[in-house]
Amino acid sequence: MASNKDSVFGSYSGKIGNLTFYTMNGKTVVRTLPTQRKRKPTDKEVKNRNSFALVMATMQRAKSIIKIGFAHVARNRTAFQEAMSVNLSAHKNAIDRDSMHSWLQLSSGSRQGFTELKTTVEDGNIVLTWAESSPISRAFENDIVMVAALETNSNATYFSLGETKRKEHRCVIKSTPSTLSGTFDLYIFAVAPFSETLHNATLTSPSQWAGTVVL
Repeated sequence: MASNKDSVFGSYSGKIGNLTFYTMNGKTVVRTLPTQRKRKPTDKEVKNRNSFALVMATMQRAKSIIKIGFAHVARNRTAFQEAMSVNLSAHKNAIDRDSMHSWLQLSSGSRQGFTELKTTVEDGNIVLTWAESSPISRAFENDIVMVAALETNSNATYFSLGETKRKEHRCVIKSTPSTLSGTFDLYIFAVAPFSETLHNATLTSPSQWAGTVVL
């Protein structure tokens, strides 16, 4: 956009080619009209747009947890931007894009993950359990556990952010039947406690799909 108080066009308003002229606050303002797309998008372009929209929507609903999950690996960009990049690639290469758990990654890192993950429902609450630590992995027992429950047919998302430590071997997402209902995919990862060090992948474990529960 350009403006000129004493324009060669005087007080002219209207269009010339792809330029439009009008007066604002005593100045003649010139804007370039947006160019119109002359061809239909290709099937590949449509798929890429749809993929981007789906990943963006999923990242938005999980924003509070991916900020933690990608904080230690994001370089020269935000954790959210890093998560978008990783998940766009994962979605593109997924064998089954319709199954969220086949591509969704809520964290990135090289810290030890969880074994023998199980999901159950107790008194209307989602319960996620994992195996006890081996002697080798007991150094990770004080890790902070992050869990997300994403409803597969809506935008409903529930979290347990740092409410449990790895050594407890159990995490409960509490709610009332009126708010927690549907089919949920469960995801879990761990973060080293009390660390403010950035750019260290060993501080976060990669997110793991822990199964699906129906309420």
